[in-house]
Amino acid sequence: MTLATVNVIINFSTGAAFANSFVLGTSTLGGTDVLSDSASGLIVDVSNRVDRVFTNRGRQLSAEQFNTGTASIRIIDQNGDFNPQNPASPFSGFLSPMRKIQVTSTFLGVNYPIFSGYITAYETSTPKFDGDVVYTTLSAIDGFRLFQNAQFFGVAGLLQVRQLGQESIKY
Repeated sequence: MTLATVNVIINFSTGAAFANSFVLGTSTLGGTDVLSDSASGLIVDVSNRVDRVFTNRGRQLSAEQFNTGTASIRIIDQNGDFNPQNPASPFSGFLSPMRKIQVTSTFLGVNYPIFSGYITAYETSTPKFDGDVVYTTLSAIDGFRLFQNAQFFGVAGLLQVRQLGQESIKY
């Protein structure tokens, strides 16, 4: 029986980018617009240290809403490499919120996307006895949470009109 392999990649180089998008014919190279992340970023494959992955996302049928996707990734962390309180960690200074994380699964040579999002918390367990396994659990959210935090004040080309308690949109 062939089993799927879980792959987890953390991109410590940058968090969520909120700069202006690069637009062909309008933006200039070397300007402030963003095309992509820096190629020289710190990208770490933690697949061989992952103990458990849990993801949750999708539409809530009763409320007819799409909810923020979440993930919880538990990593075996005996050295405290992913503990933000550990100054000896090789990732010290990079263990901050909104770092990118991606979970995929490989089955029969085909790579399937499972979750892409941003780390929101690092929780490291405290061992009770000598020899206990130490875990760091990474909590993450997907891009829908960023949409929920966005504030829109208007859309160009639309006029919103309120009449007698009803709203209508005119183009």
